[in-house]
Amino acid sequence: MVRKGKVEAVSNFLDKYGPELESVEEGVWGSLPSWMEERKEGRLTLLHVASSSDQVEMVRWLLEIKKADPTLQEGGEEGQQTPYEMARSKQTRNVFRFLTMQHPDWWDWMGSGVGGARVPSGLDETKEKEKEAKEEAKREVLRTKQREREAVEAEEYRVKEEERKVKEEEERKREEERLMSIPTKGPKRLGGGPPMVIQQRQQGNLTEEQKMRIQREERARAAEARLKRLG
Repeated sequence: MVRKGKVEAVSNFLDKYGPELESVEEGVWGSLPSWMEERKEGRLTLLHVASSSDQVEMVRWLLEIKKADPTLQEGGEEGQQTPYEMARSKQTRNVFRFLTMQHPDWWDWMGSGVGGARVPSGLDETKEKEKEAKEEAKREVLRTKQREREAVEAEEYRVKEEERKVKEEEERKREEERLMSIPTKGPKRLGGGPPMVIQQRQQGNLTEEQKMRIQREERARAAEARLKRLG
């Protein structure tokens, strides 16, 4: 429950079984029995477990309400460590620093020797929250500007796509008109519509022979046009 940060559940549990958790071996509240896996990994108390699990509210509750001892040191892979030194994040470490400022007489918070919690310095919680609020406001301004830039870029992309589609449609219509104007010797459809070969070309169904014949006719018309321009 401590590792998962379930403060209310731990509180109810300790109200019922708290006295039974007094360690005969250590003589301090919240000590873990020697057979427990967390104890073997170097976590001496519930506060060590909460701090190493980065459960901010659990750490605050243990320190403020249960008066858990932050000066106890237990050996692990990284040597003798206090709960503060086991904290993984700034938020968890700041809880120790806040209480160092608020209750300097509770423990030897900043002591580095035996009996010291090894907290580097106290921290004013009110000022820290004001600082965090200002930083969050700045981040929100940056996020807003980023969203605005993305919206502008999306609109520009949409306009360009529409222009591209219009251009493609105009080119398609011009190509159809050009094909309609090509004279052929083949039969025309009833009603004066385009020859069958033109319809097939519009639909992309021409055979290789038909494509070659159309290309020859186009080259012939182009040559004829050049001769007319020359004289």
